[in-house]
Amino acid sequence: MSLISVVMPVLDAGPWLRESIESILVQTHRSLELIVVDDGSSDDSREVAAAAAAGDERVRTLFLDPLPGNTSSARAANAGIAVAQGGYIARMDGDDIALPHRLELELAFIEERGLDGCGGLAQAFGSEDRLYWYPESHDGIERELLFRVGILHPTLLARAELMRAHPYLEKASHEDYEWQTRVCAAGARLGNVQEVVLRHRTHLGQAHVRHVELFLRDLRQYRFRHAMRLFPGTRPAEFQALAAIAEKVPITDPGELEAALAWLLRLADVEEKALAEAMAYRWGQICDRAGLAAEDPVRRRYAEAAGA
Repeated sequence: MSLISVVMPVLDAGPWLRESIESILVQTHRSLELIVVDDGSSDDSREVAAAAAAGDERVRTLFLDPLPGNTSSARAANAGIAVAQGGYIARMDGDDIALPHRLELELAFIEERGLDGCGGLAQAFGSEDRLYWYPESHDGIERELLFRVGILHPTLLARAELMRAHPYLEKASHEDYEWQTRVCAAGARLGNVQEVVLRHRTHLGQAHVRHVELFLRDLRQYRFRHAMRLFPGTRPAEFQALAAIAEKVPITDPGELEAALAWLLRLADVEEKALAEAMAYRWGQICDRAGLAAEDPVRRRYAEAAGA
């Protein structure tokens, strides 16, 4: 049975950390180690992690000194990966709850399909209550990355050699987005199990909430890099149309609406029905932001062009 090293960066996750750790220790895939990397917490996270390590030999701890100005978990994740012993590495957050079958499902998915890594779906709770869906196929993930991450990172399981060959960029705030676009460019094959494998806690203390402007900066920078690789020769005006969709900028000009529609149809042209449905949903959002009436024929343009 393959050893999986679960790397859990932690920063002030004391209220939720016990439950998160326990959700890993009760996984149906029993061959695992859990590496809890405290990234300079000011609450009782270190004590919680130490108690877990004292109670279960599968738990290991690393305690890092606080790093002023740190805006991501990249440093802590890299430290955990450096000491991981497994042939596979899973990411986990200290405020989420893994469902018991998560690692078993993801490992089988990777091995059956010959992938380098995968994630899964997640059910949000806390400040949100909704399903976090991500594409199943690698091609779908590459296209979804033009808008957001293609894998919810606390669901990630990947081959250890991939994680070691491509460490997280510690200067990036949205390090999971930067990493996913970079490993795709390097030829890694990714996917997502189409089952809920995680309960994803949402709250105001999350990094993307506290550092929203920095995350937006990274999305813009690495989206451009990713788009130019996927669609070389894209003209500036074409990219601006894509960026407007991704950043949910209201589009009212008829010509710009047609440009947005062209992008969505182009991105939906893969063998994954759910991705096409996601692009159709985005078209509906574009029409809503444009203030189009329910009966406006422009709203039907996506379905008509897609032949639905």
